[in-house]
Amino acid sequence: MEAQYLPNLVDADEHIGGIVYGLYPEGFAVLVATDKKIIFLDKKPLFINEDEITYDVVSGISVEHAGIGSTVTLHTRIKDYPIRAYNSKCIHNFVRFIESKCLAYKHLQRKEI
Repeated sequence: MEAQYLPNLVDADEHIGGIVYGLYPEGFAVLVATDKKIIFLDKKPLFINEDEITYDVVSGISVEHAGIGSTVTLHTRIKDYPIRAYNSKCIHNFVRFIESKCLAYKHLQRKEI
């Protein structure tokens, strides 16, 4: 359901750089990193839990490996978004993209000062 709803949240000029999907404490969800924002989406038949996160509130990302899966946690100033995922290539691409966007944002902030 999340994949079908995602085009409603991504602008035409946005590009997806990473995606991680899996279980979180309340069910199935997806984290999508675009060049402009990060989207947390949990869509159920009569319920949508959606957060749009800008890169300026991201405080980090962590990955914990256990067994065949991993838990990816996006840390923000507002709350943490943990997702238990099993696709290691998606996890790696998502983490690498988030880290590069956060570094670019911090570099841009230093130039403005």
